[in-house]
Amino acid sequence: MLYRPRLDVLLIRPLSRAFFLLALVGGGTTSLDPDAALAQTLDRGNDTRSTGERAPIWPDQWPWSSIGRINIATTRTSFCTGSLVGPRTVITAAHCMFDARLNQWIKPNVVHNVVHFVAGLSPGLKYSGHSTVSSYVVAPNFKAESEGQPPNYRDTYRPTPVTLEMAKTDWAVLILETALNLKPIPIQPIRNAELPGLDAEKEIVLPGYGADRRELLAISRGCAARTDVQELGPGSLAYTCDIAAGGSGSPVLLLQNGNATVIGIATAARIGLMPRVPAHGGIGVSATEFEQAVSAALQ
Repeated sequence: MLYRPRLDVLLIRPLSRAFFLLALVGGGTTSLDPDAALAQTLDRGNDTRSTGERAPIWPDQWPWSSIGRINIATTRTSFCTGSLVGPRTVITAAHCMFDARLNQWIKPNVVHNVVHFVAGLSPGLKYSGHSTVSSYVVAPNFKAESEGQPPNYRDTYRPTPVTLEMAKTDWAVLILETALNLKPIPIQPIRNAELPGLDAEKEIVLPGYGADRRELLAISRGCAARTDVQELGPGSLAYTCDIAAGGSGSPVLLLQNGNATVIGIATAARIGLMPRVPAHGGIGVSATEFEQAVSAALQ
């Protein structure tokens, strides 16, 4: 059974510890038909057809090796997904950095506050690179409704409520303590577009970590995506990929001719009472929203 919130409220928190509850106004994703997404085959894929369903993939090659799990230990433990977009720069969802029990932003490297990025995490605690997070920047117009309220220590899984309008500003740029010797995934802002469109050389995929496979990257292939969704406004992103609890901040990637670019990140989807069961489709933030912040961090 799915909980259906008011159309103007979206309950957001790290997917590993909660259920993402998504309400889209006006049937905003009805035109994003999963069956209309082009079924392309990845270089290392075994399937000749794509259904958009999540499938495990070993993160030993780029770009998968530059996607990692963000482990967060504060008054509770949780994780999100992030992408290395510079040697010391990671893009993820802003709400991952908000402690919904203390109702305040996480302060990295302070006692009882540790945020750690592990790129290419795979079973056996193998990884391609790792570093603690030294600082971060969130969207200036992103604000959780509970920010500044008194702490609530009784509710371990308390959500972070924000308005639906905030969902498209739900981004954070993390600065790592140590530069990683990995190839970053470049940012590609694309305005007002439906992807992959009719170009058979393009494919939209969504890789990420989740409650279904906590230590192994999984990927949803052959999706459709739209930037600047009319019902949500400029800077928004809608996608038909599957996503599981834990996938907040997962990159929506555009693959073309052996290259990969981040066109946005996933921030919310319909997750029911079984977080290990992936949800089909959701919304997020277009790269147009965080392009300048990433550029500033790289400089």
